[in-house]
Amino acid sequence: MTGQASDPQLARQGDSNLLASVSLPGCLPAQGSDSQTPEANRTPSSLPMGERTAEKTCENPFETSVHQKACLGQRASAGDLEAGSVTSPIEGVVVDWPDASPKKADNGEKPLPRRRCCRSRRCLISLACGSISLVAGVVMSFLFWPRDPSWDLVKLEVVTPDALMELVMFAAGGMQGDENTTFPEVKFYAEAEVHNPNLLGGEADPGDIQVFFRGQNVGDARSQPMTMTPQSTRIVGANSTIRLNYHLFQAMTNEVLMNELKLTLQVSGGAWVTGPLGVRLFIKIECDIHTSVDQVFNEEARHKVVTGKECQYKYF
Repeated sequence: MTGQASDPQLARQGDSNLLASVSLPGCLPAQGSDSQTPEANRTPSSLPMGERTAEKTCENPFETSVHQKACLGQRASAGDLEAGSVTSPIEGVVVDWPDASPKKADNGEKPLPRRRCCRSRRCLISLACGSISLVAGVVMSFLFWPRDPSWDLVKLEVVTPDALMELVMFAAGGMQGDENTTFPEVKFYAEAEVHNPNLLGGEADPGDIQVFFRGQNVGDARSQPMTMTPQSTRIVGANSTIRLNYHLFQAMTNEVLMNELKLTLQVSGGAWVTGPLGVRLFIKIECDIHTSVDQVFNEEARHKVVTGKECQYKYF
């Protein structure tokens, strides 16, 4: 009787020893196992609280299914979860892993993120308007962007030859003067060939020009109105007057005699130009003009009095 009464206890003890010797996939072996893995040699007291609970749960595989899933979830590797190949370590038990693998498309590929498609009528109209505005802006800038004109003197006439001869006599020393001497005004008429490189033409108003020598005003000029067509050349006339006092006359005479009859003058002025659509633009010109004074007395070559020039143009 004693042997029979102890049979259940022996059976339970045998089952425990059998379970302790079996290493289940995904669970820590129970204490007393012969496994030589590092985890088997760790005592429960040396483990963190979370691992103690996990180990305790895994020691008995016959716990409830909730503990089985917790045990299996702790032991499943990241590679198994990504591959979706995690299975239950206990044969005959089906474990549901709802988050084991990411959702995929029907063809097995990951779905691409949605992109907002700009195919509505409003979007297309806005895109078209923006493109048209950009093109129009570029075209208008190209058309209206001013390019510097150029000019060359083609004709020069002395309107008051007597006044010019009087100045020559003063310069030659035939006539004496002092600070109270009054010099005659010398008038010229000049024509210049103006080239317009711009793609747009316009109507130029009369322009006013001031003539300077070393910063001192020695005369003025007024250009005639003209019509300029795109990329064309026109002749524009101007009337000029030279006014000198005693000190300016002496300074200019010394400059001419010391520089082989060469004289440099400065001119500054401008004119209003009306372009297409009524657009008005003020063109200002500033030039250093190098002259050969002896050409003034050669009627046939008088237009060659200008030997060089450096001009700057500004637009307002």
